[in-house]
Amino acid sequence: MTPELAQQLADAIRTALGDRPPEPLAVDPTTAAAMLSMSRTAFDDHVLPDLRYRRAGARIVIPVAELHRWLEDADGTQRRAELARRLDRLEPRRRAR
Repeated sequence: MTPELAQQLADAIRTALGDRPPEPLAVDPTTAAAMLSMSRTAFDDHVLPDLRYRRAGARIVIPVAELHRWLEDADGTQRRAELARRLDRLEPRRRAR
């Protein structure tokens, strides 16, 4: 890539993004609650149990894509189905004991 082409590409990206910083890949629970316009307590009680998240030491990191998934499936049917599948996989092991 030539330096001129690289500069044109960088300029195009800056123009497309404007002054906005890029959306983060993951956020902490307080930021996630704010993104959903709810209190941290409500988020912890009603949303966090339905999310897949990661721990980085003592810090909880929630992928932004997971918040989008939760919004699309806000009634929790997908999460309940996933938990039922996990339980079905565990049942044969419990019976074998």
